[in-house]
Amino acid sequence: MVDTNSLNGIRNASHRTLTACQDYCASVPACVAVDFNFDEDSCWLHLDADDLLDLFTQGNTNQYRVDRQCATGTAVTTTSTTTTSTAGLSAYQ
Repeated sequence: MVDTNSLNGIRNASHRTLTACQDYCASVPACVAVDFNFDEDSCWLHLDADDLLDLFTQGNTNQYRVDRQCATGTAVTTTSTTTTSTAGLSAYQ
């Protein structure tokens, strides 16, 4: 989700590229999503699906959610576009 993040992420300082962040999340069974801040090259893991209920607009930070139901049995992260309301919260699609 472009320019979107959630609260309560756990910062992972050792994964400073988007690919490394996504790969790390895919390797952690409890990880449901990551927020990646491109300004700071910072990776934030989400281990609780409830974290994803409230989304906030933050420029140059994208949220990637894990799809653990793919055909190969390997977790991958996905991104999608959301519509932002005037209150600054993103709507789910």
